[in-house]
Amino acid sequence: MKKFLLLIVCVLTACSTCKITKQSPIQEIQFGGGGGATSMYSKHIVNSNGEVFKNGNKLKKLTCQELSEIFDLAEQIDSPSVNPGNASIYIAIVRRDTTISLIWDWHQHPDSLTNELYIKLNSIL
Repeated sequence: MKKFLLLIVCVLTACSTCKITKQSPIQEIQFGGGGGATSMYSKHIVNSNGEVFKNGNKLKKLTCQELSEIFDLAEQIDSPSVNPGNASIYIAIVRRDTTISLIWDWHQHPDSLTNELYIKLNSIL
């Protein structure tokens, strides 16, 4: 019986989400881009379980390390930045109490932290 209980505990802890996401106020990160002549935008979502979706379809599940790196960067961003253009890129950091929107023109360069987060998010695709 003890072996069975130990097995259950091992399975449950192995399937748990990363510690950082349990402590983080971030629920999900949305990102993508588009606009221009087509006015269409791509929408990607990374949730706190590490699941990555594109336009509603699940693409993959991130490792705990990948998810931790992304959430660490996102937690450092605390103010919105909205400067859209004809073709724009966006990141929306959805927290328990608020959403921080970062939107910039395709040809602009955002601040280094936002740029680093966007590069990291695109690297998981």
